[in-house]
Amino acid sequence: MYVTTKRQPGFTGSIKSLVKPDLAQIEAVQGIDLCIERGEIVGFLGPNVAGKTTTIKRLAGIMHATSGHSQVLGHDPAQRDPDTLRRIALVMGNKQQLWWNLPAIESFRVHRVLCDVPDDAFHERLD
Repeated sequence: MYVTTKRQPGFTGSIKSLVKPDLAQIEAVQGIDLCIERGEIVGFLGPNVAGKTTTIKRLAGIMHATSGHSQVLGHDPAQRDPDTLRRIALVMGNKQQLWWNLPAIESFRVHRVLCDVPDDAFHERLD
């Protein structure tokens, strides 16, 4: 669970939210239990508002939860230990797309590797 500000529509609502914010408690992630082993590559897939970003932010120590326990590299990320944080890398994005600075075929090849697409399936889709 985390606390957020309900946003009012329009300019007046924005000013009102700054002066007297209307707070709401959001129950974000429930019942998640995972263990990622050293060297594993993991992607979170799911519909909007499923808790993917919240879970990742919690594991990176960016967001603090009101209940539950997280451990990364043997440490609680909410403690924000500088030595531990230096060992965490986080990349977040929400689009798989062609990259403007790569030729299209190279972009396809990069995504083939990222998504672990077998050669025969890659060539069939490419054709």
